[in-house]
Amino acid sequence: GAAVGALLGHGPRMSLGPVRISALDASRTAFQAALVTAAAMVCWRVFSRSRVAVMATVAVVIVTAVIDSTPRRVGDGSEYMAMTLRMADGYGPSFDEAALQQLTSRLETLGWLDGTSLTGLLPTADRRWEFVHFWLYSAVVAPFAKASMLVGAHPNVGFTFVNAAMLLGLVWLLS
Repeated sequence: GAAVGALLGHGPRMSLGPVRISALDASRTAFQAALVTAAAMVCWRVFSRSRVAVMATVAVVIVTAVIDSTPRRVGDGSEYMAMTLRMADGYGPSFDEAALQQLTSRLETLGWLDGTSLTGLLPTADRRWEFVHFWLYSAVVAPFAKASMLVGAHPNVGFTFVNAAMLLGLVWLLS
């Protein structure tokens, strides 16, 4: 009776020491299963025998983590998003006052400013603005952000794709 009630009312739950596993949400359950699988593969030394196993496991963990998350701004993410949007539209990383107003409005629409303003702006000699951050990361992300917007997704998907690709590249090099 209690087991059926747990399954119907709250989903199955299990604890492994300090780790609590619950199946209330399918995406969270998939992420937790991927992490448990990765931990088991480390314990059984599967990774030492196969680079493909390492890559596949990390890819599954990344995909399930992405499915279980929502786009959000962290730290100076607004500045990187502004540069990325600008470059995705075919412009360079610097901008004039009109472009700054347009970017601010666009970021507010995306929910990336939340009533704040862009910071980290430096005036240039030609009366334009630049961010204090280097623009290479935004330039790499720009085509992927553009592609995500073309299919109706949040431009943050471009950042997610590039970050996942860099992480998988690092895992490939280290495995």
